[in-house]
Amino acid sequence: MKFKTIILEEWQIDTEITPLDKRLLKVLHKQKIDHTDFENILLFLRKILSITDKDLLKRITLLYHNNYMEDGKYEDLTSAKISKSVYEFSDNIQALSNALDIDPNFIKQTSSEEDGYLPTYTDNFSEGHNEYSVTDSRDKAMDAAYQHLEDIWEDNGASGWNQTFLQNYVEPTHWFIEEESDIRAREDEKGVTEREAREELGVIEEYDSIIWEIKNTKDEIKNNVLEMEETEFKKDEIEKEKIILQKEIESLSDYDDYDDDAVNYNEYQNDIIELQNRLNQIDGKYEEQLTKIEWLNDEYENHIESLENDKEEKNKYEGDQLLKNYVEERISYWSEEIMNDVMWYFDHYMDGSLDEALDHGDVVVDKDGLFHNSINRYGVADYLARYDGREDEIQIKDKEGNFSDSFYIYRIN
Repeated sequence: MKFKTIILEEWQIDTEITPLDKRLLKVLHKQKIDHTDFENILLFLRKILSITDKDLLKRITLLYHNNYMEDGKYEDLTSAKISKSVYEFSDNIQALSNALDIDPNFIKQTSSEEDGYLPTYTDNFSEGHNEYSVTDSRDKAMDAAYQHLEDIWEDNGASGWNQTFLQNYVEPTHWFIEEESDIRAREDEKGVTEREAREELGVIEEYDSIIWEIKNTKDEIKNNVLEMEETEFKKDEIEKEKIILQKEIESLSDYDDYDDDAVNYNEYQNDIIELQNRLNQIDGKYEEQLTKIEWLNDEYENHIESLENDKEEKNKYEGDQLLKNYVEERISYWSEEIMNDVMWYFDHYMDGSLDEALDHGDVVVDKDGLFHNSINRYGVADYLARYDGREDEIQIKDKEGNFSDSFYIYRIN
């Protein structure tokens, strides 16, 4: 930013008219150059009379404009005021004339301040008729820059912007994310192997663990069945032995009860006691086998339940259920990819332009955020001073000698 403070003076001092002044004024009059038309006066002086001295160009143009004589008798003119008081001009023109170091008569207002636009002024002294915007309000300058960006968007759409900068303000719509992520996921599903699907889902270890669990459980069931059969066999053998002992005890008991005075009574009694002891032992073993069989049955049921659960879990990682989970995972993946960088997605997977996507409602642009952040990042002058991107800050001094607030000047062309 270039900052200048310029003290204005009233250019109303009588100036002595030189012979050269008179000759040039007479030539302009003779050629019937309109004294109100600065552009034609300067054009004639530059192109026809080949005058290049800027001070002389200013002097003759202003003398002719402000001291025009209908009869053309400039030889009688001895002194004259070159210009009117600068204070007869608007503050904006005063500020611009000071910034350009030219008489305010050369500055013409070409548009007024309205609808967010700053007033514009043309420097008629410059051969290129340079155009400027002038304001004494930073807020108005911000509004004008914002309006300029609105115009760029209106004229060029998204294509008028740096795509890398723009991508931070483009968001896909929910329906676009849902539709496109489903399309991409279905494409990914085509030709994918179950191994690849499990790898994508990150469940290979879980799947291998379930396969091992199923195999291990089947082995446990097999061992359980074998042990149960063995235990059942032992139980049956014990039961047979138990029946034999019970019959022997019953036989001896019947004899013992029949004749208490028999010679062998005590011997029978002892045999009965011994057999009863053996029977008691057999009963204990029998109960042990029954308990073991009950435990083995419980273990078998547990193994069967575990096997069914593992098979059900295994089904999640195979066949249709695996592919369903895979598609859901890919939908989630693509949804996140599209949400995080929809511009990348458009570059790689969509045929149309961003403007077409906007028209179709696939994406939305936060234009307010885009415009404000663009202005904050690059500055107001980057958009208002389209010629050089520079902002000139000027202060003027009134008749009482007080400095004004700052004026901001932007060159347009």
